[in-house]
Amino acid sequence: QNAMTKIKIPRYKIILFKSKTLSNGDHPIMLRVTYQRIRKYYSLKLYSSPEKWNEGLGLFNRNKEGKVKLSHFERRADKTLRTMGDNDQEFSFAKFEELFFKSSKPVRFFDYWENVIESLKEENRIGTAASYNDALRSFKKFQKNRDLLFTDVYYKLLERYRKYLKARHSVNTSGIYLRSMRVICNHAIKNKIIDKDLYPFEQFKIKTEETVKRALRKSDIEKIHSMKIEKGTKLWHSRNFFLFGYLLRISIYFTRPYWLLKITLS
Repeated sequence: QNAMTKIKIPRYKIILFKSKTLSNGDHPIMLRVTYQRIRKYYSLKLYSSPEKWNEGLGLFNRNKEGKVKLSHFERRADKTLRTMGDNDQEFSFAKFEELFFKSSKPVRFFDYWENVIESLKEENRIGTAASYNDALRSFKKFQKNRDLLFTDVYYKLLERYRKYLKARHSVNTSGIYLRSMRVICNHAIKNKIIDKDLYPFEQFKIKTEETVKRALRKSDIEKIHSMKIEKGTKLWHSRNFFLFGYLLRISIYFTRPYWLLKITLS
């Protein structure tokens, strides 16, 4: 009996398991595997009401995010059966469970994000690591520190997070946090952690707005120059570097800016 025959014997289907009903009327969605007239059911941690479920197709009627998750599980089941066939293994439920649940071992979103940050630190990309860490802290606060799987990061969640950011930050700051989150998702896809179908930013657009230019007045510069700061401190050096850069910039436009001649770095 060849491998191709072996992988054709087992059958699987995603079903709405109506034998069990939750308090809200929903039923669990199960992966049903059939082999030699024996059926076993595996929970996919998804739920639906009969009205929202397409019995014939084994899919949600309108839940796009749910359809993506179910597609993910179908590919996992296909891959598991192909692996068993390619390795010339006789089918068994125990082996199927071992391969299916091992291959679909969930990756925690926060854990992966933190690992990316640590990798950036090891590469001495401290600024980028700090930026990603700020974004992670913001998202953790939004989630009230409740971690989630990559399969739980979808369009509607991003919309809720954007609304949360809008109430607390500017459009551009919100965009920085969301772009950091997008990089993490792209990183996971590139490293085969998640499938492309789980990418939540396909239709989600990150907004930006032009930064309003805020010019300092002459009186502001004079106040900065006249500040009494202890010599040799970080603030003292920062003030001097700022004034030095400012003077260089001004010198481009003016040959001899009269009032600036009075400013000397001390």
